[in-house]
Amino acid sequence: MYEWIAGDSPLSFFRSSTTWEFLRPRQEEVDWTDVVWFKGAVPKHAFTMWVANYDRLPTRNRLAAWGLPVSTDFPFCSRHIENRDHLFLRCDYSIQVWREVFIRCQAPSSTLTDWSELLSWIRASGNTKLKLLRKMATQTVIFHLWKQRNNLIHNQTSLPAASVFYGIDKELRNIISARKHSKHFCSLTPLWLR
Repeated sequence: MYEWIAGDSPLSFFRSSTTWEFLRPRQEEVDWTDVVWFKGAVPKHAFTMWVANYDRLPTRNRLAAWGLPVSTDFPFCSRHIENRDHLFLRCDYSIQVWREVFIRCQAPSSTLTDWSELLSWIRASGNTKLKLLRKMATQTVIFHLWKQRNNLIHNQTSLPAASVFYGIDKELRNIISARKHSKHFCSLTPLWLR
């Protein structure tokens, strides 16, 4: 009779779950999990939000830190170093996009200047529908701003902030409409269309 050993524990039979837990131990759940991974999230948006949350997007300041010969100037404004917080929160271009989102998702009491403030704003609402709308809107904004940044760098295609918001608005309407029969999404349309 064979004996399986997972870690220090001998087993009389093979269990894939025990082997998996040994090979991939669970980490403690982080406090931002609910903002990135939630029921109804669009996978490409959630993934971009996840990478941005870890501050691992290949922004120009990160690429320069890796030794690549790139300018660290932010392509939207060319006045600041491109990093996550400037790209998504501080740049005038991004602020114009967020202004439209805040009309629909209740603006924060003060200007968002760093990532932790953004996460706090998402969670600040006691209303679960508004909180869900903020999560979806934030992920969509992050995805579209990153996409526009890449479009500007790689294709030299620049769109006005209003056009980027138009794409965000259209995509959010489609997301909400596609999930309108779900109890969590059925009342989001009037919130977004204020």
